[in-house]
Amino acid sequence: MKVLVADDSPVVRQALGRLLESANHEVIVAEDGAEAISLLLAERPDLVLLDLRMPRVTGWVVCRLIKEDPVLSRIPVLVLTAFGGAEDRFWAEKSGADGFVTKDEMGSGLLERIHAVAASRALAELSSGSSATADDLPDDVLSRVCQVLDRQLFEATIVNEIMTIGARSLDLRESLEETLMAVRRLVAFDVGAIGMLSERFIAVRMTRSLAPAALEGFRGVVARHLGEIAGASLSADDLQEYRSADKGAEVDDSVPFDQWGSVHVTHLQARGKVLGVLVLATQGSSKFDDRVPRTMRTILPAIATVVDGARRFQQAISEEVSASLSAM
Repeated sequence: MKVLVADDSPVVRQALGRLLESANHEVIVAEDGAEAISLLLAERPDLVLLDLRMPRVTGWVVCRLIKEDPVLSRIPVLVLTAFGGAEDRFWAEKSGADGFVTKDEMGSGLLERIHAVAASRALAELSSGSSATADDLPDDVLSRVCQVLDRQLFEATIVNEIMTIGARSLDLRESLEETLMAVRRLVAFDVGAIGMLSERFIAVRMTRSLAPAALEGFRGVVARHLGEIAGASLSADDLQEYRSADKGAEVDDSVPFDQWGSVHVTHLQARGKVLGVLVLATQGSSKFDDRVPRTMRTILPAIATVVDGARRFQQAISEEVSASLSAM
């Protein structure tokens, strides 16, 4: 296994090099984050041991770049640091690290962690494929870093936009429709839906014209996943539907249905309770790339918060109306 050791301490680099080479691993070393990124692009290691506090580019930025990059994201990253505080662990986790090891744990325990992380990553790759290749992305360090920072800023902007939906006190349908429109700015889908469990309600957003069979099949996917959460069998006919569409998108018999290229399903959870599901789909040869799950993990908390707020707002209005009618 080829292991990249990125640490600004020559003592640590030498110690880790000897340890890894004694276990028959090939070792490449970087003295700071910028050199680590260059070696990642040139050498494509099988695993990275990454210090957090390095000059020029920190380990947090390096880890973020790896995990946001469709080509590099499959490389396991073990954060290796002298600091074991809660803040370091929090940011290592948020940066996408696969594990966290303090420098006083260097030894046979570290080798066991390396083998365990590598094995887990290998198993994960058996069930998924990567559509990106080395030619898809720029090779220089600055371009990669800027690309990641630009995307994170864009995601943060969308998260803020989603949160403002909840602040406008819209009804449930309007909130779900605007949320799907916001998601569309980050993820290109042909049809998306938010299915509400207790309401037995589905908000569907079409971004292109679909065959009736395609839409019906998609609604069936949403119903099946809601049923799995509820522990009951549900069909599309059991769900009340609200449908919206981009301009020019419609249900059209003349549009052929060439199967779903990708379907992404995520549970929406707030206050410890599953509210429903978010389902996105593309047709034919179009497929979601590896960035979609990471993007969805970033924005899902905001989506769940908005959906839960809109749901509770609508319940409050309904209860107020009922109370007013009872008092008449």
